[in-house]
Amino acid sequence: MPNLDIRFMDKKHNSAGLQMADLLAYPFARHIIAPDQPNRADDLAEQKFRRSAAGKIRGYRLKIFP
Repeated sequence: MPNLDIRFMDKKHNSAGLQMADLLAYPFARHIIAPDQPNRADDLAEQKFRRSAAGKIRGYRLKIFP
């Protein structure tokens, strides 16, 4: 059974995963808040994510909860 415990890390830990999350979170949020605003970081990252058979990204790349 996988370990699903939540672990909070201090920024001093300097984890590569935390750095990647920090780099991607803001551009993705900006894309959701203002989709018509130019966003180079999101445009570059969007090319790397999985898509559905129909080519849709929503639900595969990003899940938006109300």
